[in-house]
Amino acid sequence: MIEKILTVSTANISKQTAEWLNEQAKLSDKGTMDVSVYEKAGDGWFIPVNERVFTEEIQSGQSIPVEFFDVYNYAVTHHCSWMMIAREADVIEELPQYEW
Repeated sequence: MIEKILTVSTANISKQTAEWLNEQAKLSDKGTMDVSVYEKAGDGWFIPVNERVFTEEIQSGQSIPVEFFDVYNYAVTHHCSWMMIAREADVIEELPQYEW
């Protein structure tokens, strides 16, 4: 099966969200995360996209950053199975941008 992956620049998230993603990656190893996040060698993250799971996470009151939700929702809207957030990826103009 061929899966679609959204590649998005770290410029589309804030520094605080990058720190949150680093923490989620550590928690993913233990199975105690809000959202599954896997570190990308060098820099960045891989995140599986599942609209139903993410909706349940939000409804359960997890503290998910707003701009991460925007990027995730963009991936869901474009029917992607994965997201890769990395410094070398292109900036998505339709999403907010942050300097850090």
